[in-house]
Amino acid sequence: MTTEASGAAQHPGRPTVTAPEPASASAGEPEAQPFGALLRRRRRARRLTQVALGLRLSIDHSTISRFETGDALPSAGDFDALCRALRVDAADREELTRALQRDTLRRRDLPRPLLLTGAELLAQAGEWLSAVRALRQAGQPHAAARTAASQARWLRAVAGESVGERVRTAVLRGLADLLMEECKAYLDYVVPAEAWSYTGPVIADLKRIAADVGDPSLRVVADVGEEGALYVSGAYEDAHLICRRILDERRPGGEWEGEVLRAAAINAGYLRDEAELRRVDRRIRLALDRGEGDPLTDAFLLEGLGRGQASLGLPAALETLDEVQRLQIEGRRHNTYSGLRAVQLIRTRLRALQALGETDKTETERLAQRGLLLCEELGYHRYKLEIEQLLRAAIDGPPGGLPRSA
Repeated sequence: MTTEASGAAQHPGRPTVTAPEPASASAGEPEAQPFGALLRRRRRARRLTQVALGLRLSIDHSTISRFETGDALPSAGDFDALCRALRVDAADREELTRALQRDTLRRRDLPRPLLLTGAELLAQAGEWLSAVRALRQAGQPHAAARTAASQARWLRAVAGESVGERVRTAVLRGLADLLMEECKAYLDYVVPAEAWSYTGPVIADLKRIAADVGDPSLRVVADVGEEGALYVSGAYEDAHLICRRILDERRPGGEWEGEVLRAAAINAGYLRDEAELRRVDRRIRLALDRGEGDPLTDAFLLEGLGRGQASLGLPAALETLDEVQRLQIEGRRHNTYSGLRAVQLIRTRLRALQALGETDKTETERLAQRGLLLCEELGYHRYKLEIEQLLRAAIDGPPGGLPRSA
């Protein structure tokens, strides 16, 4: 967890870590170095890369980079872990502590939320949302989740102040968007057993906002988040019921139609409901025919369809995934490449090959190793586990191909 420039980062449902009290500098002391510079110096003295240090702390290497550049400060727990990993002595620890206290104090001169106008508040919320989405698209789910949690905490405080009702409602809508991105960031990397512990409080907050504002569209946001958590947890039937309800209640072309259709295709495949998958396939093709999405969005939608087809052992899965590959290449030309989508495509192609038995072990291992490298680089632990399972199935399976799915 980190303390961002916009406030203290907080995972919902987890204890807030209080920043250390600032220490006063003695008169006549030379200008002290910031915490990040001291951290970088000690890391290099131990001949550790940012990636290696991040692995020792079980945090993303981008977080180490943010600590060193001053874009973020470590929590008390991360500070202790850094000191242990770098094996600092008492004198070095005191120097690091004082630097962290000084940097924390400097960040307390941020403007109070109510010093901003309503328009400025909403513009700030929009900038934060764009930044969090960019982090997810760039393959930094840990940083995206931490940033969204920190900024959501700030917006909660604003919504609780004496702002006008119109501004308060708009802030709550911005808060709902940030919470949804936080939920999706968690689901990008947490393992199934931990999905609800991370997303449950966020989903509950989304439902409270939907009830407070009284807007059915915000309830759909909460439902989409809940469906994702149910799916990751393995409750496919419950997840699919939510998808069907949303699709039956809302007209085609809604804001969340693409995500819901993708989820519906995946769930139908897991539930081995070929008739339902054909129904969802038709709606996906209609959505694509409207031409409202960019290549990356269309690839995201079709990757879900390919997963559903692969779960049912349908040969059309490989054709669909070839189409996804073409769209991702086109997206790269339009500067819309996503590391997350690349990992998802590798995982889905491996599943399709497993279901159809149409590859040899050497080809599968090459594809899996590429996916594992991306997962390691970007911090996608959940996808890494899935790809490792598929790779083990290839190694342990019969000669000439992957074992077919049960």
